[in-house]
Amino acid sequence: MSKFIVVTDLDKRSEPEILERAQLMATGIESNADALPKVPATPESLRENVAIVNDCRISAGELRAKASELEQKGKDAMERLKTDMKAVAAYVEQVVNKTQDVSIVPKLALKTRDKSSTTNALSSIVPQSISLREVPYTRETLELKFKSVKDAKGYGIIWAYGNTSPDSWSKQAMKVVTSARNVVLTGLESGKTIWVRVKSYNANNVESDWSDVVSRVVP
Repeated sequence: MSKFIVVTDLDKRSEPEILERAQLMATGIESNADALPKVPATPESLRENVAIVNDCRISAGELRAKASELEQKGKDAMERLKTDMKAVAAYVEQVVNKTQDVSIVPKLALKTRDKSSTTNALSSIVPQSISLREVPYTRETLELKFKSVKDAKGYGIIWAYGNTSPDSWSKQAMKVVTSARNVVLTGLESGKTIWVRVKSYNANNVESDWSDVVSRVVP
């Protein structure tokens, strides 16, 4: 007498395939109730779990979308906050230069700086010679090359995808590194054209303008 082995092969199947099979299994159990009098999982329980999985997938997608929306809203608010705070600092500077009384400065969580150091403090050089190179034996990865900036504390990097350089860029760096050497961008979208630019931060955390934009197709 032959011995048969019944397998599900579920570990090799995607979630949508498993859900589809569960529905077919539930229907098959109902159509063959006489041959399967003691089946351990009822059609109702199978369909109930399918419904739960689908509901959870929908809810998770909505939550991810909401989280992304909240994150962007927070970033936008942070940029507005920094703009407002800089405006207040500029106004306070006008006031203290007129009155020669700096006692109000620390009360607003601000500080003064010696005018003789202003030029050096505000200078931050734009990185030059930007290029993108493939990393051998890898996919979804590119190496970003640029000349290091003297006395730079770090570098901010931002990128975007598209057939042409985007009309508008985010104001915040997507990646910050402390050295211009061995800068590797990973987890990129293979086959798409990526546009990248860089800026530097000096010791006082003052940032330069963005560099020229470079592009390359992601391997």
